[in-house]
Amino acid sequence: MTFPIDVNIPNANNYPGDDQPGMQTNFSNINSYLQVDHTNPASAGAGEHEQVTFNNKNVPGVQTEPISTLYTDNGVAEPTKSQLKYRNELGIFPVSLIRAYVLCDGTVADGAGAILNSQSVNVTSVKKNSTGNYTIVLDSNAVSSDDFGILISYLKSNPNLFYAYSAVNWLAGVGSFNVKFRDSLSDVSPTEFTVQVLQI
Repeated sequence: MTFPIDVNIPNANNYPGDDQPGMQTNFSNINSYLQVDHTNPASAGAGEHEQVTFNNKNVPGVQTEPISTLYTDNGVAEPTKSQLKYRNELGIFPVSLIRAYVLCDGTVADGAGAILNSQSVNVTSVKKNSTGNYTIVLDSNAVSSDDFGILISYLKSNPNLFYAYSAVNWLAGVGSFNVKFRDSLSDVSPTEFTVQVLQI
């Protein structure tokens, strides 16, 4: 995508009428350029962003306050894929570690789907295998490898409840893992629970 601008038009030594076609071309190209990632200049909210497109991996130099930069660079878990990062005077930080999230109903019948209120990102399914035992399948490419972490929270009036997870299958970039809940005596299904999948 290119929007060439002739910086020599208008020229101080040219007759304005001769430069008029070039000025129209320049203005048309500038108008098209302004609409990249922005609302149309003639529309409500003109000049506001609709999205931000990064055309390449551009690592900025060291920044000094108050200057800071949002940019894309090689991913940590998958170096060949772009990862959004933030750089300020203190250093470089990934914008988000969250690769997937799901809110689950822990009381559904064995084998039934447990995703609540469409509260999920990059999660294909949740299956209850037995009391307190669930298999969660992520969307393809939600994570770059099995080097990831999980944060779990739950609603259950049981101070002795604890949980664990384990990766059980990795095929063609799709990750699935088991989440298990248990108290000191037996397996227990929480009323609801959430799972966040983290990877840098």
